[in-house]
Amino acid sequence: MTDFVSIILITLPLLSWGFIVNSQSLRKRWLYALFTFILFWGIVELLYYFDPHPLTMSNP
Repeated sequence: MTDFVSIILITLPLLSWGFIVNSQSLRKRWLYALFTFILFWGIVELLYYFDPHPLTMSNP
């Protein structure tokens, strides 16, 4: 699972950067940057949800 997640987390920024650099208008650049931020925030939250850090878990 870690290898798959690593591939996704490396490929998506490169793809997003390509869209941001190739866009012609400033509005599209901001929209692509905002979409990229929201996408990565969601991915990190999902990773944390499925595999929480052991120090943040409460002990019963």
